[in-house]
Amino acid sequence: MGLFLLLWIGHLALAQLVWASWFVPDLTTVGMVINIGRAPKRWWVWSALAGMLTILWVARMPILIYAVYFGLGALLRFSTGQWNANDARVQSLQVLLAVFSLGLLFCWIDGLWSWTMLAFALARAIVTAFALLLLRRWMSRRVRLPA
Repeated sequence: MGLFLLLWIGHLALAQLVWASWFVPDLTTVGMVINIGRAPKRWWVWSALAGMLTILWVARMPILIYAVYFGLGALLRFSTGQWNANDARVQSLQVLLAVFSLGLLFCWIDGLWSWTMLAFALARAIVTAFALLLLRRWMSRRVRLPA
C-alpha cells in the first residue's frame, strides 16, 4: 500500500512539474500493475484505489473512470493467471498496453482522436514502461534494513 501511495504522489508531483502531461509516466497504473502482480486475488482493491485516486485529481466522469480501472484490473488479474506477473518483461508489457489503452480510450472519449494523439499515447506508454524498469531496478538494489 505504501509503494502504491508513493507512486501516486510521485505521479501528482511530476504532473505539476512537467509542462505536458503526455510526458509524465503514469505511476498510478504502475503501482496497480505491481500490486496486482504481488496479490492477484486483491485486484479489485487496487483497481478501486487507482480509480479513486485518479478521480481525486481528474474530477470528472467518475463512473467511467471506475469502470475503466475495474476493467483494466480484471484484465491484469486474468493475465497474472497466464504468465508470471512478477517478471519484469511481463510487467513492462502489461504497463505498456495498459497505459496505451488508457490513453487511447480517454482521447476517444474527449473527441481528440488523431494520429498525433495516437503518437502521444504511445510515447506516454513507452515512458511509463521505462519508468517501471527504473523503479524495479531501484527496488532490487535498495538496502533492506533488518527488522
